[in-house]
Amino acid sequence: MITSDLLRTKAANRYRDVLRALIGGWDPFPLRIRVAMPPHSEPVGVLREVYETIRSQSVERLRFGYTVDWEVVETRRHARQEVPTGLWFRSGDDLFRYVDKAEEAERILGNAAQVCDRFPEARSWCVSNLSLLEKHPVTIARALLVAEYLRVHPFPGVFARQLPLPIPTKFIESEGPLLQSLLSAIAPHSLRPEGTGFAERAGMLVKESLIEFLSLDEAVQTLPFRHGMVTPAEMAAKGAFFDPFENVLVVENHITFLTLPRIPRTLALMGHGFAVGRLAAIPWLRKKANILYWGDLDAAGFAILARFREAVAGTRSVLMDRATFDAYAVPTERGAVKNRFSLSPSELAQLLHPEREMLEHILKTNHWVEQERIDCAYANGRLRAIVGLSDD
Repeated sequence: MITSDLLRTKAANRYRDVLRALIGGWDPFPLRIRVAMPPHSEPVGVLREVYETIRSQSVERLRFGYTVDWEVVETRRHARQEVPTGLWFRSGDDLFRYVDKAEEAERILGNAAQVCDRFPEARSWCVSNLSLLEKHPVTIARALLVAEYLRVHPFPGVFARQLPLPIPTKFIESEGPLLQSLLSAIAPHSLRPEGTGFAERAGMLVKESLIEFLSLDEAVQTLPFRHGMVTPAEMAAKGAFFDPFENVLVVENHITFLTLPRIPRTLALMGHGFAVGRLAAIPWLRKKANILYWGDLDAAGFAILARFREAVAGTRSVLMDRATFDAYAVPTERGAVKNRFSLSPSELAQLLHPEREMLEHILKTNHWVEQERIDCAYANGRLRAIVGLSDD
């Protein structure tokens, strides 16, 4: 049965295709809407109701909507009568108003024009990203400013608020998906393949870009202070300050990091999850006798370990073993979510046999161990033992 809801649904199903066509540069009108008309053999009352429904939604009645093709036909049951033979939209305005999308369509098409005026090569991007073009025109204009600047000045090496652009401080953070998608289309060379978000992939500094270090040996005098934060480039250039350290311990939880025990000749670094790969930019790190990684005992923790080991060969895991798991593992809803993370074949290849067995056990039991759940005395004793010290 043809109803007004059915007619609007049929029209709405063509809405986004029409937008793509208009943005892509071709005219989709006249646009025909396929509707199965009732057979002429239906009772006359049914036919009249259907035909009136069709007429009520037409441009003839609404001043927008579809145009109806009518034809006079001879039928065996009802003799001569006028029947609808086709529905079609003459223009975007008729369609957009009919499906109650006139304001949205105007915004999308206007934003697409903004983008294509600035970057003609982005037309196909506009066709494929209608949802992003639903944003406020001011947002799109600001995104174009950022994209143009980064295309000319890739990897600026400053914080987002330091860019010489008239944009709000948190714009790049809040509109990262839009900016990353747009820059991928117009200047893919301006994005790094890896990063925790758009800003880092675009070569800007974020909190996670800085490396936080903590000396666990108060006897080391080469550092002007025991605890600090520097960029990877600064840490790489100042390798002489870190020469006395033989061991490097990377941890993920900040409170755990700040409460690590005193361990001779040992430097601790914050990992920041999948941003841990930025440590690969420090060439002297690979020359240390022991490079240790301590992450959560869950699927993501082993994925991060694998990526870090790929970047810094020879990395050893600590406190990510069966003994620690058996002592502190808990079943939680959060653990169930975290353990759905899947490692790629290349990541699995980076894990040692005991680590793969541990990961399989975690996935099988759906338990996990968060770093800060491990008793401080237990963790400190294990860490000191690794470098040949005793707590006795």
